[in-house]
Amino acid sequence: MLTLGWLDVQRVRIQRRRCKVCGYEIPSAERVRQAEARRAWWCQVGRLVSLSRFKLGLSVRKIQVLVGFVYARQVSIGYIERLTQRVGKRAETALARLSECRQAKALFLLYDETYPKMKKRIYSLGVAICEHGLIRSVRCIVRKAKDIPTQLRDVVGSEFHPQYFLTDLDVLFNKYMRVAGLKLTHLRDRVHLIRQIVRLFDDAVRNVTLDVPKRLPIKERKKQRRLKRRLLRKRLQPMLRLVFKAFSPGYESVCVLLLEGVLSQLRDPIYIIQTTSVQTLARRLQRFINKHGQAINTLLQLAVEQGTPTTTNALESKNGILKPFSLIAKFFPLPERCQSIFAAVALMENFDVKTRGHNKGTSAMQRAKINLDDFGATDFFSAVGLPEPQISLAFIRIREPSRIPATRTMPNALVSRTASFPRKGACATS
Repeated sequence: MLTLGWLDVQRVRIQRRRCKVCGYEIPSAERVRQAEARRAWWCQVGRLVSLSRFKLGLSVRKIQVLVGFVYARQVSIGYIERLTQRVGKRAETALARLSECRQAKALFLLYDETYPKMKKRIYSLGVAICEHGLIRSVRCIVRKAKDIPTQLRDVVGSEFHPQYFLTDLDVLFNKYMRVAGLKLTHLRDRVHLIRQIVRLFDDAVRNVTLDVPKRLPIKERKKQRRLKRRLLRKRLQPMLRLVFKAFSPGYESVCVLLLEGVLSQLRDPIYIIQTTSVQTLARRLQRFINKHGQAINTLLQLAVEQGTPTTTNALESKNGILKPFSLIAKFFPLPERCQSIFAAVALMENFDVKTRGHNKGTSAMQRAKINLDDFGATDFFSAVGLPEPQISLAFIRIREPSRIPATRTMPNALVSRTASFPRKGACATS
């Protein structure tokens, strides 16, 4: 049988047709369907790889195992790496189009510089969002004096022109904004303002001075210093509670007035002893009010009248989403490649529909009312060139399930144990 080739691979004759004019082969309908199926399969694999890479944060090896388990076919590591880089580049281009699309009016530009776990990398990551939670730009910062102004300049476009610049207390952000050519009102985060005042009070308690005799032992000196710190902290605690009350909801209109009241208490010798540390605290608090008083009034007034944010909590949450992906980006030596990875993560986050919280059921693109016709895509996958595959089912035959005959008897194993069997001599036809 083996000699005759009955069990060997048989030769199958395939008829092919060629064009008489150009000489190229004319593909058959079956061949066209097979090619479409292959392209659709690869597109679906690309969508799975992108979801695992930029949403779940899986490694290349885990994605390879996942694809093999789902489709029973292996893909190479090089394919996953090339797809990651290609999707990242397209995501960068898509983020750059956001400022040119028709959208809802946005008044705030929130900016922060985060430091992901990049091991020995010397660069950080700059993130810019609006008050709707839409990530406008991500950029690897190598030279702050050059990269941050460039990023701020590129974020603002014909359809996105904010009026306020909300950041933390970094003193260089105002300079970078002016270098970028933006004439925005610079506001500071409310949480960072409170932290700065608390830090001033802690420094006043820590820097207390002690006048003791020279022959007093060191142990006694430390004991008296701790006692003096404890007494001063107890005296300053009501003033610090008044500071927290000034920034609480309902006191927006008198926030700066309450801070000035705290300052007057610090300068009153009847209320508190005018030690060196207390006088230093009063001077530093006075400079703080002179520097940030007008910005605090503007920030709280906008929050009451228009419901704008007073903190950068939304930006901090975006940083928390981006930081875990530094485990992926750290394997790319160039900042440009790391930037493309974070851009894809940011674009995925923009289209992500939240399932809980006060933004439940909406995405950042929906809250910002980005015109998807101007953007050119309706979801993340179509934005990066991985649309949902369309496979025609016209030529697929579905086999009908075989019908069970009505006279088929039930196996004995399926008969209930509680069934009553007929007695001997009785009729058993029922």
